[in-house]
Amino acid sequence: MPRAVRNPVSRPQAGAAQVSLMWVIVMAVLLVFAGIFAYASLDKSAALQEELDASRAEVQSWQSQVADLNRQLTALSLKIGFTDGASDTHVSPEAIALDTFKAVFPSAASAPNVQELLNAAVTDYNALSTRLQNARNEITELRNTLNEREDELTQLTREKDSQIADLRRDLEDTRTQLNNQIVDVERERDALRDTVRELNTRVSDQTAQIAELTQQYEKALQDLQLRAAVLGDRLNHVERRAATPDGTVLSSSSAVGKAWIDLGRRNRLRSGMEFEVKDPLSGEYKGRLRVDQVEEKRSSCSILEEVDRYDPIGPDDLLFNEIYDPSRTMVAVLLGNGFGRYSENDMKTMLAEVGVETRGEVSNEVDILILGTPFFDPDTGEVLPWSSQDAYKAAESLGVVVVPFRDAMAWLGL
Repeated sequence: MPRAVRNPVSRPQAGAAQVSLMWVIVMAVLLVFAGIFAYASLDKSAALQEELDASRAEVQSWQSQVADLNRQLTALSLKIGFTDGASDTHVSPEAIALDTFKAVFPSAASAPNVQELLNAAVTDYNALSTRLQNARNEITELRNTLNEREDELTQLTREKDSQIADLRRDLEDTRTQLNNQIVDVERERDALRDTVRELNTRVSDQTAQIAELTQQYEKALQDLQLRAAVLGDRLNHVERRAATPDGTVLSSSSAVGKAWIDLGRRNRLRSGMEFEVKDPLSGEYKGRLRVDQVEEKRSSCSILEEVDRYDPIGPDDLLFNEIYDPSRTMVAVLLGNGFGRYSENDMKTMLAEVGVETRGEVSNEVDILILGTPFFDPDTGEVLPWSSQDAYKAAESLGVVVVPFRDAMAWLGL
């Protein structure tokens, strides 16, 4: 059996144990020094802590004082203004708009500080308040006066409206009465018109019948009158023509302005001729007719003029034309320096168409002298009177009818 081995400490292990012990000793020494330094540091740290606490207390005291000053400045700034009231903003002398304030309040122009500035502003404010109060008093008086005027105007307006309402009622009543009267009058007028129309129709029918029955008698009477006139003195031609009618009225209606005469195409009548109408008994002038439509034995005419509406143109009234003569050919002489837009040859042609013969000189056989445009003196340019013309003198001496150009054209319907 092997022998048991003993476990004694070998030399290398003994050296290692010695080194560890040395390290322990060194560490102990270091710990001692570290404790000494730590103790010294603790004492110094305590002293420094005391100094720090003292400094903090002093800083806190100063902060308290600064806070008090800030509160005072804030209160002062709020009193003065020119700040938004925040705790960290305060008024500054530059922020106070003294120039603007002095411009608004003239008495504060020389104020050196805010107190005197406010006193001057109070003075100006009181003056302005007094003026404002006076202005308000005047405005109150004016308003009172205006209210009185408005009351008067309201009263007058009410009275005017009342009067206008009364007048409107009266006007409406009057208008209603007038409308009723107009309706009644129109009804009567329509009834009378119907009656008159019926009577006119009956009268026209009866007149036409009477005219047809008496036409032969009147024609015979006219022929006898014409024959008697032809047998008269031709030198007294004006009187003969005036006393001899050219025809008679068959019927007429003043309501429609129409008439029928006993002259027609066989009597050389043409449209446009005009006739004077005279009373067969008194010979008084009653009106004027113009031929519209020509038939063989009679013609329709328009009534151009009617002297008396209560004595209108009617049957048996006589017709007269200074130029026209249905029983014979009229003889005319032309005298003038032209005839409007017509020449002398044109006039002769138109007169021949209506049965009027033209000659060159005035004689006993001439019935009418037609005057055209006057003659002018070639030297002076003045109008020569008709009395200076030989044809005019001869017409006056022989009793020839003198007719101006325009009248002749109207008589003949040209």
